[in-house]
Amino acid sequence: MPIPRVWQMRALINRTINKTLGRFNYTIRKLPEHDDSDDSLARTDEVIGGPWFSHVLQMANRYCHPRVLHYHRGEIEDERLKYITYFLDVRDQRVLEIGPFEGYHSVVLEKMGVRENIAIESRADNLSKCQRIKEKYHLNHTQFLQYDLERLYRGEEIPSFSGPFDLVFCLGVLYHLPDPGRGLEWMRSQSSTLFVGTHYATPRNRMKSITYSYGGKSYRGQEWPEGGIACPIAGMSPTSVQLYEYDLLRLIQDVGYSRTWVLGKDIQNHTDHITLLAEA
Repeated sequence: MPIPRVWQMRALINRTINKTLGRFNYTIRKLPEHDDSDDSLARTDEVIGGPWFSHVLQMANRYCHPRVLHYHRGEIEDERLKYITYFLDVRDQRVLEIGPFEGYHSVVLEKMGVRENIAIESRADNLSKCQRIKEKYHLNHTQFLQYDLERLYRGEEIPSFSGPFDLVFCLGVLYHLPDPGRGLEWMRSQSSTLFVGTHYATPRNRMKSITYSYGGKSYRGQEWPEGGIACPIAGMSPTSVQLYEYDLLRLIQDVGYSRTWVLGKDIQNHTDHITLLAEA
């Protein structure tokens, strides 16, 4: 007896499955593939054409949604969303968001019921996009302000807002700072609770190893070059410091947080990333 070929075996299996399901009035149908020809529309805005780097224009709420509702999987996924939804409850809370970039997480915070969100952004172009998102999505509980975190923690600028806040929400900023200890210390002065997501140093990075000092203590880290003022996703100084995980956790404790939870580690933007929740 000849041995059936692979395609013949597959056809036989498919016929058997369909025949069996048919007895129970079930059928197997192939879903039509999504037409991505209009996907570019989800990344443009009629007022600010872009380029837009985040997924914010894909988002929908009761006031605004893309013409076609469809999840667009990007090259870089936001691994931090699961930690926001699993571990944060911002209903009726006053939040200080550091580095909203294009307002992506600001939309999420309003959806989660924040009472007030003061969001500080250092770059004017990014701030314009945030203001557009505020208008477009009716972010009535969010106020976007232009402040440079480095100037705030050095005391070179006095903010128009004041604490205390229920939460400091800081994603994608800490690893851009040249002095993370002073940055964390300033955040601690604003709230007793910190939600922070940051890249951290690992031997795989092969960057220059340094000893970072804060408050008379030493921490192991790496020095990273930043992309310059013109780069919308870079830090405001020429270089930044990323600490190793153990040293980062020590530093968070040393600035005044008594408990820190490592919510998870991921590869975010092709680099090692850690998300933490700290309380004083």
